[in-house]
Amino acid sequence: MANSDNQEIERYRAEIARAFRALGGAMEVMQANLFITRALIDLLQARDLLQIVEVRERALVLAESTGVTPRTIEALRELLDENGLAVPQVLQ
Repeated sequence: MANSDNQEIERYRAEIARAFRALGGAMEVMQANLFITRALIDLLQARDLLQIVEVRERALVLAESTGVTPRTIEALRELLDENGLAVPQVLQ
């Protein structure tokens, strides 16, 4: 294999590695946001300052206003209806 081919492969591998690190960092931030959100919800519920119905309505309004797909809105609706505010294996 030519030296230029090896260099091209190494550049490709380096770019893939950077992309995976970026995705990993984004996932960590998303997980931290979920933990913070869960903690805030628990605190507000413990102090009787938050009703699940209000959260459901606000979450659906936000989802609709951001232009997510109808299937995503339906999945969000199902999660909130079935599990309240707890999403199994994510927020607990």
